Amino acid sequence: MEFRRLGSLSPSVLTIIDTLKIEVRRAGEDVIDLGFRNPDLP
Repeated sequence: MEFRRLGSLSPSVLTIIDTLKIEVRRAGEDVIDLGFRNPDLP
């Protein structure tokens, strides 16, 4: 099932931050993540 309007939603702030953390880690920098997410998810 495809939802037409789903593609027009902007990404969440948490998704953007996660992407930035991955890019910085790949560049060899240390990242200390002080974020607190849902404790029931890995």
